[in-house]
Amino acid sequence: MARVLERPTAGAFEPALDPWPRARLRTLEIEPQRTNLVRFLRLHDCGLGALVGERSSALGRVMTPSQRLAYEHRFLRVADRCLAELADAPDAERDREALAEIVAGKRARLG
Repeated sequence: MARVLERPTAGAFEPALDPWPRARLRTLEIEPQRTNLVRFLRLHDCGLGALVGERSSALGRVMTPSQRLAYEHRFLRVADRCLAELADAPDAERDREALAEIVAGKRARLG
């Protein structure tokens, strides 16, 4: 360009903005949650078991980041309903506390 215009063009084509960070630096890692089979079966009654099973399936393990984010939001919506149902059950206090802890952790990480 400088040769064609016969003028110095130093600094004319330098980018004004910093480059985007790499994709792996822009991705929020969500640590997996583990539970035992009995608690999983209790949560299956309120619809949360099917959702957790979906995430644990072969296709659930290879979700794209946008699909994982949508899953996390669906999980929170269903978990809130499940917590309301568990509030009525007197024998599910430990399950309710464990689920409330998981929901609080997910909300804190997702912002």
